Amino acid sequence: MKLLRIAQVAELTGLSKTTIYHYMSKGHFPQCIKVGLRASRWLESDVAAWIEAKRRERLELNIYNLETSHQVINEIFN
Repeated sequence: MKLLRIAQVAELTGLSKTTIYHYMSKGHFPQCIKVGLRASRWLESDVAAWIEAKRRERLELNIYNLETSHQVINEIFN
C-alpha cells in the first residue's frame, strides 16, 4: 500500500490541488488520510480506481454519443 502526497495526486490526475480538495469535499474524489497535523496522504489504489472510473465514464459517454450520432444520421437520410 503506497501513500501519495497532494503533489503526486495532482500530477497523476492532472487536477490542481484546489480542485482535488473541492472534489473531495463534494464526495467526488477519494478521501485523504491524515498522517499528521498538517500532512494528508491518499492511497495510490484509491486514486488509481478514481482515474479508471473516469476513463470508463468517458468511454461510455463516447459510445453513447456515437450511437446517438448514428441514430440522427439514420433519421436524416432514411
